[in-house]
Amino acid sequence: SIQVTFILIALILVFMPISGSFFNPVGCFVSYLDGRISMAKAILYSIAEISGAATAVLLLRLRPSSMFTHPLRPAESITPVQGVMVEAVLTLFLIFMVMAVTDDAVRKVYDMNISLVIAFTAGSMIISSGSYTGAAMNPLIALGPAVSSADFSDHWVYWIGPFIGGTVGYALYAGVRFGYHKGHVVASSKCTCFLIICDCFMSTKRT
Repeated sequence: SIQVTFILIALILVFMPISGSFFNPVGCFVSYLDGRISMAKAILYSIAEISGAATAVLLLRLRPSSMFTHPLRPAESITPVQGVMVEAVLTLFLIFMVMAVTDDAVRKVYDMNISLVIAFTAGSMIISSGSYTGAAMNPLIALGPAVSSADFSDHWVYWIGPFIGGTVGYALYAGVRFGYHKGHVVASSKCTCFLIICDCFMSTKRT
């Protein structure tokens, strides 16, 4: 999780001014829903992301034969359906946070380092639930190892879960933003509800 956090910080700092740092098809989808990018751009970004994953697979084929790439799959202690739920909840948190901190209205009020917020959010998700599903939160993170190892067992978990969670996360974000414009009381209520759900989910790791 530490490596992922610092890599994300570097990537976001480098690519945010160029393309908006789109590394996830789920992010492209919700950005399209929010009207931040056009459908054509969302499709092109997604194709570029898949191409990047394919390139990574080709590079992995150059690795020493002693290095084996294990595909991501849910832990034996949970079912694939539970794996979908875990990935959905994690992606919900991530997308909610990403959409909020990259909102122009929020950035005008709060001066924050977007790369740190996003990277540490992703890192905390990996720490909390990486032992269950690997905490991919991005279909392409699972796609690379699956193609490299030619093992697609339960691979669907990493597509359905993130897209469901990302969509719900965006819906919550849109609701909070609507509540903010309608009144701080509504926004505070929605945010408190979200934080309680987040705390309950995190507590399952400790119990």
